[in-house]
Amino acid sequence: MFSLFQSLFSARSEAVGAWPEELVQEAIDRAVDGTDPRLRVLAGYRKRLREPVIRAVDHVVRLVNELPPPIAVNAASYREQACLRAMFASPERMLEVLARDQGLENARREGLCAEQPVTAMLSMRMSEKHTLGIDIEDEVLKRDVQQTVVSFDAHRLVDPCAEEALTRRALRRRAFDHILAQALDDMARRRSSRKELAGQRELLQRKRVALKRSGWSFDGARAPAAAPDEAALERELADIEAQLEALGPDEKTLEKHMEMLVAALVEPDRKLWSVERMLILDHRNVLRAKADSVARELSVRELHDARGARMVMLLVGIDLALLPRPDFFRAAKRYTG
Repeated sequence: MFSLFQSLFSARSEAVGAWPEELVQEAIDRAVDGTDPRLRVLAGYRKRLREPVIRAVDHVVRLVNELPPPIAVNAASYREQACLRAMFASPERMLEVLARDQGLENARREGLCAEQPVTAMLSMRMSEKHTLGIDIEDEVLKRDVQQTVVSFDAHRLVDPCAEEALTRRALRRRAFDHILAQALDDMARRRSSRKELAGQRELLQRKRVALKRSGWSFDGARAPAAAPDEAALERELADIEAQLEALGPDEKTLEKHMEMLVAALVEPDRKLWSVERMLILDHRNVLRAKADSVARELSVRELHDARGARMVMLLVGIDLALLPRPDFFRAAKRYTG
């Protein structure tokens, strides 16, 4: 039975290399359960998935290991870190945004206490807007100068944990699951004229929606309003899988699904990858060609997937005692009028 919230990676998964057999088998089980569990009826399915799964595990561990150490978020680091100044309008605004994060609030309800620092991945959407503005060239003020303004929004804290190592492990599992989510998307979109396979497609789509709702991968702009009800979600998934089993094993379809899963795992860098971008931004977040007294160079790491989704990711360390306590009732009232 697929356990949505089980931990795949652990302390033994710190670096790319020869993986323990237990980890490889766990990853194979998760790959099958996270897509189409009926793949188990195919002869030699474990052997066929072994090398692709190892490649995917290597890739997601490397991807997360490449993330720089966490940046502390406080007034002092805001002044020192060009990336924080670009991503937030002020240190007060930065702390306010983080304090309102629903994922962090859920984690606090589940046991994170204000006395301990928290590590999380801060994800954001970065956009560029081309506009006309005012600039100074050769000490002459010019108007209607073409400019590119960079902005960051949709801030979200992913996998807040009491230790950096725990956050990185959670991110490895999430990255692996994100690859599976795209394989499941491919299966759910596959068209067939057979009535029973049309029903199968609907079930796979239901599974994809349920997993996305749970925050299973990097999908979703925001955390759910409350921590996922693990028991209810797993009951829903069990019901979907029981209905899939009732359709019976259609070997031709399952072979196609196996090919889709292998393709996603054997070249994981085509499904999920990161790109480091160097930007030179002034105090208005206008993109500049070179650094000077008002424009600073900063590095951002973007996460991309095969569906065209992308987000900026930054590991941060948060002292919860510095965050203002959010008034969720007042915020909800403001949004509902």
